This record gives sequence, structure tokens and C-alpha cells, in this order.
Amino acid sequence: MRNKITFFLMLSLLFTIILCGQSDDFYTIEEIEGVCYVHNFKPQWGDTLKVAIELVQIFGDDESKGENYWLHRPSGVGVDSEGNIYILDAGNIRIQKYNAQGEYVQTIGRRGEGPGEFSRVPLEFDVDTDGNIYAISGAVGNFKMLILDKPGKELKRFNIPQTARVVRLNNLKQMIFGCYLNDDGTDRSYVDPNRIRKPYIRCYNANGDMEKSFPLSFKEYNSKSLNFRGNEYFYTVEKNGNIIVSYECQNRIQRYSPDGKLLMKIDLSRGIEETEDEKEITFSDNSFVTMMNIFSKGVQIDKQGRIWNLAFKRQQTEDELRSKNFPPNNLQFEIFNNDGVFLGNVNCDHDRSYLIFRIIDNWLFIIDRETLVYEYKIVEK
Repeated sequence: MRNKITFFLMLSLLFTIILCGQSDDFYTIEEIEGVCYVHNFKPQWGDTLKVAIELVQIFGDDESKGENYWLHRPSGVGVDSEGNIYILDAGNIRIQKYNAQGEYVQTIGRRGEGPGEFSRVPLEFDVDTDGNIYAISGAVGNFKMLILDKPGKELKRFNIPQTARVVRLNNLKQMIFGCYLNDDGTDRSYVDPNRIRKPYIRCYNANGDMEKSFPLSFKEYNSKSLNFRGNEYFYTVEKNGNIIVSYECQNRIQRYSPDGKLLMKIDLSRGIEETEDEKEITFSDNSFVTMMNIFSKGVQIDKQGRIWNLAFKRQQTEDELRSKNFPPNNLQFEIFNNDGVFLGNVNCDHDRSYLIFRIIDNWLFIIDRETLVYEYKIVEK
């Protein structure tokens, strides 16, 4: 009997060693004070991808259909429970509604000061399952949230954080704003890079009352201009209300509970380090940019709960930045499973340094910020 027990113990130990060895080749996971840390080294999928994206249709590419199909500087996309697609046509100050086949259905909103109208160019929006629209509009220092019903009638209008540029709805139809608090404790929108802005999440209900506010991780750099850009972030909301955050210039993706508790931190070995030393590039018009390594240009969640991070294949050179020349074929989606384990990369066949992408269910949308919105389907292979 003792020999059998010893045998099974040795077998169990061997099995554990094999599993740990496999995990060590691809990733390691450790838990520290209730936070799960996932360190990724190699893709689980190897060279065989398990998902692909297939182009379904392009919005804004056929002007022959008339002005309802023209788009000028689109900046957001949403989908309702019926599969209708809403595009924030910011340059034309309206929201265009199309059915799943891309046929025009309705125009919502226009420029104006009246109910259901946008006083300034709308910045971003989201759509709930009932087709109600939640849009950010207004001028710097006076940003508003407009809630419109399915036909476009205004239901509510109220002030929102002045550094908010994106709104996402959670499973309770609460509005989740990514914003910043300044070193003077306000949320006023400043362009002064010498101010310290710390990233925050704020949650509002449909009546315009703030219900929650909590800070996100903040990295202290050795200069204020690095603090300014180095803590820029993207976020999305999972079905259970958890919030996924990626940092543009930091090698981490984080999951927070709806109450602001840090649950998970993911990193990935890419062969580059986070920028620690300040270097500014000045252009001919006297504008400038702080040169930093880029780790994320956006983050989203698909229907399977996988995390998609838009990233560069390689960093831009100083000459490319000076000439504002973005290298071709330099974007890819880094895909992680819901536990933070790196699965593999899917190519993003778009050549702009500033794209907006959004995943809704199994549909991936890419907005090129000029005139086009691309709809892709995420396909399991």
C-alpha cells in the first residue's frame, strides 16, 4: 500500500513538473496580495493561428449612393441588439444608422443648440441593447453627455468629466468614462504637459449622478512631460463589468473590478523596454512630441472573452516621426485569453499610426479617422 502511495505521489510530482516546465516556456503566473501577475514570453498558438479576421464591408467608400453614405472623420461605432450599425460621423456632426447589410436607415442628430442636437463636434458614443445612444458633445470645459432614444429624441443631457473622450456602457447600462485628474485635484482639460495628470475611471448612472470614481495605476517618470504622455491609456468594459486597461507607453494590460480593485496585470516580452529618458522631437510648425516606445494603440474584448491589443510590430524611428511617415504593414493585434495568457498575433492590414478599433460581439471595426469604417468578422479556425 505504501509503495502505491509513493508511486502516485511521484507520478503527481512528475506531472506537476511537466506542466510547470511548459508554462515556464510560454508564461508564468504568480499571485501577490490578491493580484494575478501574468508574464508572457512566447505565443501559445505558435505559428498556427486559431482566429482570423475577414472583411465584411466598408462604410464611406461609395459616394455614388448619396450623402447618407458619405462619412467625414468618423470617430466611433456601435451596434444594437438587432444588428444595426451606428457610425459617429463626427465631421458631419451626426450619427448614421445602417442595417446589418450596410443599407442606410436613419440620421440621428445634427448641429444645433436644441434637444437632440450637438452644439459642437461629437467626440464619441456608445449604444445600449435597446438602441439608446449615449454621445459626448460640447466644447473644451463644457463637455456634455447626451442620451437619445432609438428614434433620436433627447432623454437627458448633463455635464461629464472634462477630460473624458470615450464612454462605454457596462452590464448595468452605467456610463464608464476614462478621464484624468490634474495635480490641482480638478478634471479640467489642460494641454500643459508640465501638469501631472493621473488616470481615473468614473461611473455615472442614467440620471447623470456619479456613482463611482477610482484611480488607475500611475507611473512616476523622471520628468513631467513623460508623466503626461507615459500614462495615456485605453480601456474597455467586459460583460461582467470588469474594466480592461492598456497603457500606450507601458508594457502592461490590467483588469479592474467594477469597484476599482486591481485583479490582474499582464505583460509581454517584446524585446523593447519602456522609455525612461525624455526626448522631444520638434516639427517645423514648432509643435512637438515626446518620443516614447509604444506598447498599445487600443484594447478590446471579443465574444470569447479574449483580449485584443493593437500594437506596433516595430517602433518608429526618429526620422519616421520627424517626417510623419508611418511605416507600412506595422500594426498587429496581440491576442490574450481571458486569463491573460498570450495566444498569438493577427495582422492588422492598415497603415495609419492613429486608428480607432472596436470589437462588439464577434465583429471588429476599424476607423481610419478620415472617411472609412471597415467591418470585419472574427472567425475561429
